[in-house]
Amino acid sequence: MLNYIFYRAYLAYEKKKESGLYSATMYCCAICVVLFMPILGLADLILGYGHKHKTEVGIVYFTLTPLLTFFYYYRRKNLKKLINKYRSSPYNKIIPSWLFFLGIPIAAVIGIGGYAWISITFRPDR
Repeated sequence: MLNYIFYRAYLAYEKKKESGLYSATMYCCAICVVLFMPILGLADLILGYGHKHKTEVGIVYFTLTPLLTFFYYYRRKNLKKLINKYRSSPYNKIIPSWLFFLGIPIAAVIGIGGYAWISITFRPDR
């Protein structure tokens, strides 16, 4: 699904004469960072709340997630593969482009909500 979001964001940015590859890649990086935030909640559970390496885990997460996403989507080879795969998708005519830009708010609700739920529900002092 993220591949298709990248493809549609790429087309939308290219249509506006902006750098589609860079902008769509950064957009997917932002989605991944907020969507996978429950991983930080799981790290809290595993390491224990107040653990001295909690900051390092956060730094690794907020560095590694965008880097992996960036290096995956910023390759021309992957771009050509995604364009060929989704060029004839039936969803291209059904789903409007503006709908894909709701990805970050939706991912933020899911990711931050999941992090908060894990942090509150499984807190050891409860």
